[in-house]
Amino acid sequence: MPKPKQRAARRLLIVLLVLPGCGAYDKVGLLAYEQVKSLYTVCNQKNAEQLERAAEKIAEAHEVGKLSSQEVEWLEAIIADARSGQWKVAATKCRRLMEAQVEH
Repeated sequence: MPKPKQRAARRLLIVLLVLPGCGAYDKVGLLAYEQVKSLYTVCNQKNAEQLERAAEKIAEAHEVGKLSSQEVEWLEAIIADARSGQWKVAATKCRRLMEAQVEH
């Protein structure tokens, strides 16, 4: 049976492998940023009902051209993780996407 440190190291490795490019996010528009902030809250609360509402809003915004295809791709990947129960992974992706918006 693996020791606690070994299990923690394996979990960290899995998370790093799951994250897209570990910071490969680019700048997004204001609406996409607002949506990712909302998704971050939803993921931290593990709220499946609010997740579906957020997914609908994102799809509607994309249909009318308010979100780019790239923004929607990133947001939908987060939603897919949350839908599969990977709430922490989804929240981490949200945080990384938000952090990518900060000028250093």
